[in-house]
Amino acid sequence: MRPRDRLHEYEIAEEYVFHGSDNGAIAEFEPRQALSFQKPDGDPAIFAAASIEPAIFMAVLGSRRAAGWDSSRFEPPFGFYISESNFAKAQSEDWSGYVYVLPRKPFTKGHGWVWRATTPVKPIAAIKVTGADLPAAITVLSDADEAAYVAANS
Repeated sequence: MRPRDRLHEYEIAEEYVFHGSDNGAIAEFEPRQALSFQKPDGDPAIFAAASIEPAIFMAVLGSRRAAGWDSSRFEPPFGFYISESNFAKAQSEDWSGYVYVLPRKPFTKGHGWVWRATTPVKPIAAIKVTGADLPAAITVLSDADEAAYVAANS
């Protein structure tokens, strides 16, 4: 079974949330300070999504700080973007990551698709994902366009 299909089974149960990371050895998540455009974003927490799309994106691209998303888009397509050079690097190096399946119970729904927990959480499963599992709706920007977008939103 493809990783995306396994994750989708958890997703439709509506009992879990998903966190993506390039680190496949996390035994327990602890609240951490989130950053948006290199600035603190809210109180420390564990961040997750009820949809698998943001978690897969974060696992393969976002956790490497090689890509981002439009924080005003809360429903699919989520507004994911990556620069041409980072996309080429991700493809040539065959980047992968892990989507952690977490129990929804300690999480509360925050703004948009973000769910937050402020206490440590142990994952139920860690599923390896690759570029083949990425959402289809990722905008590849020229390096100059990405730099302009980041400058305008930071």
